[in-house]
Amino acid sequence: SVSAMPRVLMLASIYPPQPGGPATHAKKYVEAFRVAGFRTRLVKYVSPRWRYCLQVLNASRGADVIYAHDVTVGGLPAALLAGVMGKRLILRIGGDLLWERAAERLATELSMLEFYRGRQYEQFKLFKLARWVLRKSDRIIVTASITEKIYREYYGIPREKLVLVPNPIPVQHFSKVSPTGRIVLFAGRFVAYKNIPLLIEAFSEVR
Repeated sequence: SVSAMPRVLMLASIYPPQPGGPATHAKKYVEAFRVAGFRTRLVKYVSPRWRYCLQVLNASRGADVIYAHDVTVGGLPAALLAGVMGKRLILRIGGDLLWERAAERLATELSMLEFYRGRQYEQFKLFKLARWVLRKSDRIIVTASITEKIYREYYGIPREKLVLVPNPIPVQHFSKVSPTGRIVLFAGRFVAYKNIPLLIEAFSEVR
């Protein structure tokens, strides 16, 4: 019955009308959970952080499961509350926050795997915080096998906690190449670690 369904508290760091993949995912998840019969409550991030944490605390009192979309904005207060209040915590991680921030701030020029293999991650305080949040979680949903590998080998997350759910790529979303010329379509954020100049250069060499 509907009353027997777990009560889910959804934490979103960004949410429409803010742009971006994380915002879209959060909105779609809230909608899908409710259609499936889950009693779902949403808490969107607000500033300052202490106000957001109070909102999460109040909303969590009636929840069975806390579902967060990142390890810092939503994941940190969720991990604190989950332990104190006995809530189950599920994280959905779309990418590696530590490497992304390091690359965005030009603190590394290495690829994500090289960043970890070279143990550059050890110099960042965020690593220990992210590891603590991940280890407090009951389940961690990742979208790529490389993320799963990194979390197991470098964060010490047990295999049974990790669930790989790849992002769907509908075939109908691919466009045919125009016979009159080349069109490069980039769908993503204009941030440093996306290597947009290198992408443009590579496509310019395609014949």
